[in-house]
Amino acid sequence: MELQLELIRNDILQTAPAAPGTLKVLPQGHNKQQKVALGDSQGVVQCCSIKKGEVVAAFKALPTGQPVGAVTLGKGQNQRDKIFIASEHTIRGLSKKGKEFFRFQAHLVDAIRTLHVADASMWVTGEFVMHQFLNNKEVQFYQAPDRINAVEVVPVKEDLLLAVLGCQDRTLRVLHNSQVAHQVQVEGAVTSLKYILDSHDPGQINIGRREVLYGTDGGILGQLFLDSEGFRRGWTVPNPNRRGAIQAIYSGIDFTKDGINDIVVGRDDGWLEIWGMDDAAQPKLVFSSCLPESIISLDGGFFTSPNVQDVVVQTFSGKVIAFAEPGAGLGSPLKRTKKEEAPQDRIRALRAELAELHARVDKERKHFAQISASLAPSIASVTLQSKFVLDPEEACYVLTLESGTPIASVALQSSVLLDLQDSASNSAILSVTPSNPDEGSATLATYRCPESATRVEMRMRVVEGQHGSIQAFVIPQRAPKLAQAVTQRIRPLCLHQRVEALAGTPPMNELRVSGSFSMAEIHTWVLFCLPEVPQRPASPEEATLYFRSSLLGTQLACQYKAGEAIFRGDNVSSLAVLREALMGEAASQKARISVSFCLEAASVGHVVGLLWPRFAEQRSAARRGLLLTALQELKMQDENVDYLTPEYKAILADADKSRQAGAGNKADPLRLEYLSGVFKDLYLDWQRFNGLVAPLHRIPQLAAVLHDPQSTQLEVVAFMLQQR
Repeated sequence: MELQLELIRNDILQTAPAAPGTLKVLPQGHNKQQKVALGDSQGVVQCCSIKKGEVVAAFKALPTGQPVGAVTLGKGQNQRDKIFIASEHTIRGLSKKGKEFFRFQAHLVDAIRTLHVADASMWVTGEFVMHQFLNNKEVQFYQAPDRINAVEVVPVKEDLLLAVLGCQDRTLRVLHNSQVAHQVQVEGAVTSLKYILDSHDPGQINIGRREVLYGTDGGILGQLFLDSEGFRRGWTVPNPNRRGAIQAIYSGIDFTKDGINDIVVGRDDGWLEIWGMDDAAQPKLVFSSCLPESIISLDGGFFTSPNVQDVVVQTFSGKVIAFAEPGAGLGSPLKRTKKEEAPQDRIRALRAELAELHARVDKERKHFAQISASLAPSIASVTLQSKFVLDPEEACYVLTLESGTPIASVALQSSVLLDLQDSASNSAILSVTPSNPDEGSATLATYRCPESATRVEMRMRVVEGQHGSIQAFVIPQRAPKLAQAVTQRIRPLCLHQRVEALAGTPPMNELRVSGSFSMAEIHTWVLFCLPEVPQRPASPEEATLYFRSSLLGTQLACQYKAGEAIFRGDNVSSLAVLREALMGEAASQKARISVSFCLEAASVGHVVGLLWPRFAEQRSAARRGLLLTALQELKMQDENVDYLTPEYKAILADADKSRQAGAGNKADPLRLEYLSGVFKDLYLDWQRFNGLVAPLHRIPQLAAVLHDPQSTQLEVVAFMLQQR
C-alpha cells in the first residue's frame, strides 16, 4: 500500500534510558517555537528548545539517582506551562526555567508510574493502586485487580474529572469516589490511553461524549466515547501485520490537511505510524517508519521550526527524535543556509565537544579503575526491560529484551524443553548447547548480537503440561560486562489466552474440585496454571474466566469460589493438565481436595476435527517431500520417466513449489511430530479419565493409524473411543 505522507527524521539529543510518559512539549509562549521537557532513569530533568539549528537547554538538573517515572504538564488554566515530575515517591513542580515551586512526598508502597495534575488535584498510580490527592490530602484510593498500565484523566462534565485506568486484565475502568463507575472489556491488555480534545467524530454522532483512544498489547488501536452514563464503542484498527504493542498515542497535528488531527501511534517494536481519516470516518494509514528500539513517549508541536509542527518521539534508550514535513524544521533550506555561513565554526565546535567528551570518559574510567581495584562492582548500571508474551497466530512465545546500551550476547536457560525458532526481526546468531535435564536445564542456548544491537527477540514453542521458568542472562558490550538476569514463568496451560466469552456450544467435559480452600487459595492455584489471570479476583465472592487455546482453538471456562471450582472444557487434555497442576499445588499447601469428572464422548471427535486439517496438511507435505527426493534421484538416473503414475509426475512438475513448502511450516517434521503428540495425549487422557489403565501398548498402533496416508478423521476418532 502506497502511503501518502512523507516526513523527515531529525535526531535531537540523547539522554539516559527513560520510562514511558517522560516527555512533554510545553505550550507556546511569547515565541511560537516550543520547548520540550523530559526526564530519564538517572534522575536528570531538562527542558530544551531549538535555536539556529542547535539544541539549547533552558535548564538541566543534576542526576539524583532516582529514576524519573513520569513527566506531565498541569491541566489547570494557570498551570499549563508548569512541569510536574514524579521520581520514586516524590512529586515536584518546576517552572519552564527550572525553578522548583512545589514538592510533595507521597507515602506510597510502589514508585509512582503515572502522574496527572489539575489545579489542586493530583492522580498518581503505582503498579496496582491509584491515589487521588486534593490539597496534598488523599481523597480517593483504588486497588485494581490487575496491573495498571495506563491512566488518563477525562473531564466527563465541566466540573467533573474522572480517572480512566487501562489494566492488564483487558479492562478500562472509570473511577468515581474510589469505586468503579463504569468499565468495558477490550481486545487485549491496555498499554496506552489518550484523551482526545478534538474528537475524531466528523458526523457529530457522539456530541457531549469525550473521546478516549486506547492501545493494546496485541497492537490494536481502539476508540471509545465516555460520558456520565458509561462507554460507547467507536472504531477499532486491527493489527494484520502483527506489529508490536502500542506504547504511546498522540493526536494534535493535521498532517493530511483534512481538518481532523491525525493519530500518531508508537509501538514497542519501534514502529511509528500516523493514521488519517478516510471518507467514511475510519482510520487509514498515511505514514509509517521503523526505529531500531521501542517508542515510549509521543508529543508534538512547533519544536524544530516556528512554521511547521513536528512529532516528537522518545525511545527507550533516551533518543529524542523529531519528524517533520520536508522543507521544514532542521532540514529546511533556511536552516541549511545559516549553517553553511560558518561551516568551520561548526566543525570547531563539534571537535571541542568531542574532545571534552573524551576527557570525561577517561576521567570516569580512571575513577572506576580505582574503585574496582579494591571492590568488584555488584550491580550493573544498565537499564533493561523485558517482555514475555504469547503470539496467538503462531502459538509460540516471544521473549523480547531491550537494553539502554548495546548487548553483546544473551544466554538462555530453561527448566522446560523449548523449541527455539528463527525470528525475521532478530539479527542475533543462535547457538544451542546440549543440555542435561537431570541438572535442571532442559534448554541451553546463546544469542550473539551484532555490534550495535540493543534489542533481542527470541521466539520459542512450548508444550503444554510442563511448567517451569526461563532465565535470560544479558551481557552488555561495554565494561563492566556484568550479566543481568531476567526470569519468566512457563505455566502448565501456557498456550491458552483470555477471551471475553465462549464461542458456540461445543461438547464440554467437566472437572469439579471441592475442598476446604478459600477464595484466595483457589485463585492462586488458577493463577499458577493459566496466563492472563489477574493478580486479585475481580470479586471476593466468585470469579469466572474464559480461555481459548491458541494452538487448537479449544475452549475452557473456569468458575470458582471458596470451597468449589468448576472447570469446563472441550479438550479433555486441558482438564488433565489442570487436574495434575491443581492437585500438586494443593498438596504443596497441605490442602485436602476431592476431584470428580463428567465426560462427553462427543468432545473427542470435536477436538480431532479441530486438529485434523493442520495434521493432514503436514502429513501430506511430509510424504510429498520424501517422494520428491526419491523421484529426483530416479529422474537423474533415467531421463524418461513417462512410466510414473500421474501423482508422481505431478510431484516432479511441482518440485519448486514443494521445496518452498518443505522449507516453511507446511513440511516441518518437528511440527508433524508435535501434532502427533497432541493426538496421543488426547487418547491417553481420555482413557485415564474413563478409569482405564493407560494403554501404552496401543500408542504404536495409534501412530500407525495417524501416519497412514489413507487414514481418515473418523478412523482416528473410532480408535480413540475404543476401550481395550
